[in-house]
Amino acid sequence: MKTARIVLYFIIGTIVLLYGVSFLLPSTYQVERKTVVKADYETVFPMISNLREHVMWSPWRERDSSISEIFLGEDGKPGSIYRWKGNDEVGEGEQEITAVRPDRVDMEVRFLQPFKTSSSAWLTIDTKDLETVEVKWGFAGKIPRPLNLMLLFTDFEQAIGKDYDAGLQKLKTLAEKRFESKDPFRDVVVQEVYFDPRYFVYRSLEATKDSELLNKVLETGEKLKSLAERRGLEIFGNLVLQFVRQPSGGFVVHVGFPFARYTALPGYQSGMLPDGEFYFAGIQLGRASLMEMAQLVSRKSGLEAVDSFMVDFLEYRQIAETGNGLVGVFVSKNESNQQ
Repeated sequence: MKTARIVLYFIIGTIVLLYGVSFLLPSTYQVERKTVVKADYETVFPMISNLREHVMWSPWRERDSSISEIFLGEDGKPGSIYRWKGNDEVGEGEQEITAVRPDRVDMEVRFLQPFKTSSSAWLTIDTKDLETVEVKWGFAGKIPRPLNLMLLFTDFEQAIGKDYDAGLQKLKTLAEKRFESKDPFRDVVVQEVYFDPRYFVYRSLEATKDSELLNKVLETGEKLKSLAERRGLEIFGNLVLQFVRQPSGGFVVHVGFPFARYTALPGYQSGMLPDGEFYFAGIQLGRASLMEMAQLVSRKSGLEAVDSFMVDFLEYRQIAETGNGLVGVFVSKNESNQQ
């Protein structure tokens, strides 16, 4: 009986001691992580303000392939809710958007399993430049005493921070990929070049659909190249397309090769390629139509209109064989500046 009382007193004393220690430990915690994303605000903000987008880069969702999910309310607005129920690692709970500002989204996270608790979370976005933003992801909560004794054995900041880092890295990857697909030409550099006059032997084609036009262009180029080789004539450069806007609308396309000296060939016209200053950009064929390429150069150069431009097939043989390759787009500075 005496031994039993001793054991009982020991248990009570230990409980009192531990409860007392719990008052010496913090009962709140806060974690915040950040990442820099090479994408614009318009791409990234919906990915942090919409719950359906948010779960796409969640570090926890992939830990349970059979997780049960429900979305309630108007996504991206205060009051919208995401509910989940998963395995022991994911738990059960819900996340509600409580406030949305242009630079910040606040949420309340309510866990039901493995134990009931409520915490606050937030995502902020800071625009660094037109193609770069910084995203911060924060989480703060309370641990009721004496459960806060877990802080003696668990580093919440490190444990949660590791997951937040993983989630932000996934957000960064998805956002940058989405931004690149939205603007595949953001890395295209427009340079200024100067052309000396070049003799040009060409055939005119109607500017129809790009796919049809490309086939006609390559066919014309092969015939013209073969004819020049049979005549022993020196071609000076790559296959060239010269687009000229017509007064009635649309473009006429002159397809041919530049030559080292004046050349006349049956069935083809002869003339001079425009000379002077040009804006130039090298672009992968297939990423945009020929007109879109010219508009891209025009936009990046600050020009409002383009009435004529040239396309130089820099990898002519590869394009003829695979339909893919690099082209150079030249927009005349002088003609465009007169608009």
